[in-house]
Amino acid sequence: MEVYNVKLPQQGASMTDGDIVEWLVTVGDKVEKGQDIVEVDTAKTTFNVTSPVSGTVVNLEREEDDNVEVGEVIAKIEVD
Repeated sequence: MEVYNVKLPQQGASMTDGDIVEWLVTVGDKVEKGQDIVEVDTAKTTFNVTSPVSGTVVNLEREEDDNVEVGEVIAKIEVD
């Protein structure tokens, strides 16, 4: 069983952090590579983070309204 750590990606050179607006998945959900999993708000934009792998969501590391640094793990997905 391989678990993939989904990290908050950097959207633009000046982005250092973002706020979790809304999770679009829950623990136990099956996700496909490229599927939107969470909405993030930054000082300049709002964007969706997509799943980099197909699998099952095993943990959401952060809660809605949490502020997250770029590169921080936000979710874990068990790879199919």
